Amino acid sequence: MIKVLFVAHDAQLYGAQLSLLDILKNLDRTQFSPIVVAPLSGPFTEQVRNLGIPVFTGCVGRWVLPRKSVPLPAMLRRPWLLTRTPILCAHFLIGFPLRLYRLITLLKRNSIHVVYTNTVTVIDGAIAARLSSRAHIWHLREQIQGNREVFSVLSARWVTRIVLALSTLVAVNSLALRSRVFAGMALGSKVKVIYNGIDPNKFGTDCSDAVLRSEFGLSPDAPLIAICGFIQERKGHETFLKAAALVNELHPEAHFVIIGGGSLPYVEFIKKLGDQLGLQHRLHFTGWRDDVAKIFCDIDMLVVASEQEPFGRTVIEGMSAGRPVIATRSGGPEEIVVDGRTGYLVDVGDYEEMAHKIVWLIENKARAHEFGRAGRERVLENFTQQAMVRQVEELIVRAVAIARNAD
Repeated sequence: MIKVLFVAHDAQLYGAQLSLLDILKNLDRTQFSPIVVAPLSGPFTEQVRNLGIPVFTGCVGRWVLPRKSVPLPAMLRRPWLLTRTPILCAHFLIGFPLRLYRLITLLKRNSIHVVYTNTVTVIDGAIAARLSSRAHIWHLREQIQGNREVFSVLSARWVTRIVLALSTLVAVNSLALRSRVFAGMALGSKVKVIYNGIDPNKFGTDCSDAVLRSEFGLSPDAPLIAICGFIQERKGHETFLKAAALVNELHPEAHFVIIGGGSLPYVEFIKKLGDQLGLQHRLHFTGWRDDVAKIFCDIDMLVVASEQEPFGRTVIEGMSAGRPVIATRSGGPEEIVVDGRTGYLVDVGDYEEMAHKIVWLIENKARAHEFGRAGRERVLENFTQQAMVRQVEELIVRAVAIARNAD
């Protein structure tokens, strides 16, 4: 039995935590015994406990911080300054010795074989693993370079070097992320690409329980185009709205829905932009939802407008629901969407081309259905939970073997 300590960076149920939860749900419990640590309690830790997996909180803190957590005036929020500010150092270092002590005690008390850190934003597990001579796997799901949503006290290059130095093995969720994070580095077999996976049965094509059109009083025949995910700059909601405005000129019967939540100031900005673009009665906001599968049953197509997307879990969810996906060439989506067969790829920020593809799909419903069927088949072949978890299990076994051989 291999005992694994999984390190989560957050207790909410966003993309990285959902993927970790999927791993925990499907892990072969006859071969692996999991324990989870997280910064605090929340929806994620509650679901983990419901799986019968022990959870410990207060043992980890972030060394790579979300932008909103940095208490600096807007005029000082410059990358060149933030990488040097002592505020970020203090944020991480306060409580670090106690967190490290708790982690090492937890590793020894539970005879842990390998530590599995779920994102680049926490380092405590990696340091604890090194100090207690345990194997460590770092699963990278985001990049720091060019990512406007996070701040680091170190440059992206130094973070990458530390990740490699403190890891037995590293997992990344796309070839795009691998090439961007480790550009020019000799990696050998240390870095493994493991695509995220979902349960396709949750996103079936049976839409008898669809909810969205009735919720907003929309006609069954009205084209409904959606964007889904955390509402933030990186996700490209402004591009989506500009494209929607162009589509609205040709198809005023179309409606657009934004699924997800975000910081109130930015959400309000997006709402005002929609009004300015003339979408007052055509744009709908659902807020954060846990019934995305039912919502996707009601949409005609999904748009992913991100500036930077290491993978794109929403892409495979939309495809699994049998919906064509229009995505930007932002990294991961290029490895998922087959241009002209399961949807379309457009350049980042090109709202005119995005609008053109949306209009084409509205006017060619038969082909749109073909794209949707092809997309679901592609998910079944390449992006299932089973495939993801088996690769994670293989990586864990390999890391333990490497650590044992090194002793």
